[in-house]
Amino acid sequence: MSMEPGGRADKFGNRYEYRWLAKQLFSLSREKILAVIHEPVGVPDDGIDLQIFRIDGAVELQQCKSSNGSQDNWRFGNLNKNHIFSRAKKHLDAAAGNRYALVSPLHCKAIEDLIDRAKNADDNPQMFYRHQISTTTELKRNFCKFLHHMNLLPNDSVKDDIGDDILCQGINYLRRIEFILFSDSDHEKQDLIDRISDVYSSKPEEIYNLLYLYTTDDRFGHKITAPEINLLLAAKCAFKRDLSNDGSIGPRINALNDEFKKSFRPIQNEAIPRAQTEKVFEHISSGYSVLLHGSAGSGKSGCIQELIVRLENEDIPYLAVKLDKRTPGISAEKYGKDVLDLPASPVYCLSQLSAGGKAVLILDQLDALRWTARHSKTAIDVCWELINQAKRKNEDGQSVSIVLICRTFDIENDSDFKALTETESSVWKKEEVSELLSEDVKKVVGALYDSFSANFKKLLSNVNNLYIWSRLSDEYRTI
Repeated sequence: MSMEPGGRADKFGNRYEYRWLAKQLFSLSREKILAVIHEPVGVPDDGIDLQIFRIDGAVELQQCKSSNGSQDNWRFGNLNKNHIFSRAKKHLDAAAGNRYALVSPLHCKAIEDLIDRAKNADDNPQMFYRHQISTTTELKRNFCKFLHHMNLLPNDSVKDDIGDDILCQGINYLRRIEFILFSDSDHEKQDLIDRISDVYSSKPEEIYNLLYLYTTDDRFGHKITAPEINLLLAAKCAFKRDLSNDGSIGPRINALNDEFKKSFRPIQNEAIPRAQTEKVFEHISSGYSVLLHGSAGSGKSGCIQELIVRLENEDIPYLAVKLDKRTPGISAEKYGKDVLDLPASPVYCLSQLSAGGKAVLILDQLDALRWTARHSKTAIDVCWELINQAKRKNEDGQSVSIVLICRTFDIENDSDFKALTETESSVWKKEEVSELLSEDVKKVVGALYDSFSANFKKLLSNVNNLYIWSRLSDEYRTI
């Protein structure tokens, strides 16, 4: 990432710093950290942008660097030229619990690899040097460069033997240094606005602007605490979302679930067990969201009914909705309030109901949205919003899984449906519901099954066809 020198670079650099500050002040409002000082006075050296007081008692100095000239990453020489090592060393030496962080959109792979290895090191420094550092020439060279820049070695030449004291100090420094990757993109800004909307019921854009501009009014060097930030936001009528005392959530979700279950018509009043149900439950138990797909009549609805029984047996809160009957529109918040008669987005309500434990949102008939031309894009956008809300809840330590049910044809042929899960493939699992096995069909049909032709047996392996056949009178059941 390169920037033009002079005024424009300074302008973008300041914007970058203030966007990062806004994110820290938001964390402060949630009491994830104790205090923040912007442009602290009296720190070990100049160039420090933020001083963060952590919950565990550590004090972290942060330096924001939005660019590295024309380079697209950081190297040892660049870091040394920008006094990163000297500032980190002075701060880390000041107290055993202190930390140092460089906030930048650019990686420094050489140092990041060393940090990861140091965090996994045991109490034997020589074993660390031999088995985690000396495995490659590059790692060994980078580690010796780091020790030199932290004034632990007189030069940066590669050494085969390093004393325990120097190794222990180097490992200690690495464990207390962090490279925080933070981009200056509009996507990053929107992500913070979305996270604000998860916590506050007021307009998130206005809260973002308040946090962004907060220290421009003579608050440099001032220790900002959570009560101060929350008083400011309350004065601007920005209130935190609180569903803890809303007794309507549980009964309303139960009513919606009853509505969903009543729409299912089992064959001979009994769901046919499907192997995919257990797989879906295993994925949910592991924290994944699931895309359940199959051809029309493959038995996706029966699979979901089985899943619901399993969730109820395990006391896992869930909300199941048919999107063709209760179609999303405008926003997740509006969908919850206006369509589902909930006090907020269904993700927020489920999160509250689960009290931080596991919860599942089931969205059936996703493919129906494709055929409601006038509202399809808006409905898909709301599904996106629900998925992102669940993702952020999970990043905050909760466990909200989403199960989407759709026809395979639509998943393969609609770009919006593909994008829903493919962009976050690391947190999604796909399971396909195939045709019924012959033994499953035979259990329903009985002795007549063996007299049917291969084509008719194939026809009955479709759940919809088997259901129709089961409703026929005896005289029409044979061919």
